[in-house]
Amino acid sequence: MKYASLEYGALRRTVYAARYLTDETYRRKIARQLNKGESLHSLRRSLLYAHEGAIRHRHLAAQTEQAWCLTLLTNSVVTWTTE
Repeated sequence: MKYASLEYGALRRTVYAARYLTDETYRRKIARQLNKGESLHSLRRSLLYAHEGAIRHRHLAAQTEQAWCLTLLTNSVVTWTTE
């Protein structure tokens, strides 16, 4: 079973690579998605600048709260700039 799942994974990667190499429209779509992700990460790094990009709380609840606050702030900035 393990061998079959490894082979299936290799097959999916091969199909993806073949599609990526042959379809220019698909490559552009992937590049756009990667750029969106990088822009979002850049925004989050900028918003966390005060703590130098680090979550400094010791307890999981406080870390989770800080992460949710960052998500709320990021969504607010994205919504504001979209309007």
